Amino acid sequence: MLEAIETKLSWQYAHAEAARVAAKAAVSRVVRGEEKLPEFRTPAFLGGGTGAVFAGTATHAAMQYLPLVPGQSAEAISGYLTRLSASGRITPEQAAAADAEAIGWFTQEALFQRMAGAGRLEREIPFSYPMDAEQLFGIAAEETVLLQGVLDACFLEDGGWIIVDYKTDHARPGEGAEQAAARHTGQLRLYALALESITGRRVKEAYVVLLSHCASVRVL
Repeated sequence: MLEAIETKLSWQYAHAEAARVAAKAAVSRVVRGEEKLPEFRTPAFLGGGTGAVFAGTATHAAMQYLPLVPGQSAEAISGYLTRLSASGRITPEQAAAADAEAIGWFTQEALFQRMAGAGRLEREIPFSYPMDAEQLFGIAAEETVLLQGVLDACFLEDGGWIIVDYKTDHARPGEGAEQAAARHTGQLRLYALALESITGRRVKEAYVVLLSHCASVRVL
């Protein structure tokens, strides 16, 4: 009897590593290492947000509908944000929080001109892509994880994709634009893998647009 009890108490699930893996994983959280051990979190709508987070979300929303007209001034962008709010695509609060200066700067960049001249441009594209848990997390688990994310923008140029990812967060102390962009390389590698697999076209280049730095940095 005692032996039987000890056997039951010492039993271990054969697929313990697989049980630690989430069935779905967000790209940004995988890159930061947050998906390896799933945990319950406070919903975003309950936790509130900082001004910087809200401004970043507002700027992303504005970029989704930005007219493909190179060389726009900050004043022109402010007018665009007002019209966008009036149309109901963003809220008045988002229009006020979006960074018109940074958006205006980006419209003067060569990368934006390439986007504007592309035969095919996609913006704010959600995707789901199945990946092996072992490849994604580096643990021995024969499971498939549905990788999920949203591409800020991608466009076709000479038969290949160019990925553009906007970042509104500020640099860490002593960090330059190149270093700040490099922190997002892993995320864009996953984006590229998913985009190539889904569309059958290769990704030629990938850029991080650091709006707080007014810098566009190629990372792939």
